[in-house]
Amino acid sequence: MIFSIYLECSVLEYVPNVNTIAKNVRMKHTCFVNIIFLGCPILTAPGFGTISGGWWEGENVSFTCSPYTQMYGPDVRTCQSNTWTGQDTVCGQYNDIHLNY
Repeated sequence: MIFSIYLECSVLEYVPNVNTIAKNVRMKHTCFVNIIFLGCPILTAPGFGTISGGWWEGENVSFTCSPYTQMYGPDVRTCQSNTWTGQDTVCGQYNDIHLNY
């Protein structure tokens, strides 16, 4: 992800004045800054669950499900190349689980 930020900068410049006596004048300029975010999009906790961990490159997030719920998907995902490994994690209530084999 790349975020662009525009700032108003103040720069001290040497400017000769009308009386030929040089002076320093504070000039305003628009500065442009690119910030490169080396991480993954922020994940949210699944319903009936929690999430913990970091979002920077190489870090893991861990998921837990509330009592009496079942986790579907990985319990840990890793940020690699600005994307998450694995599929989405979902916590489902036991009565939502279909056990028809």
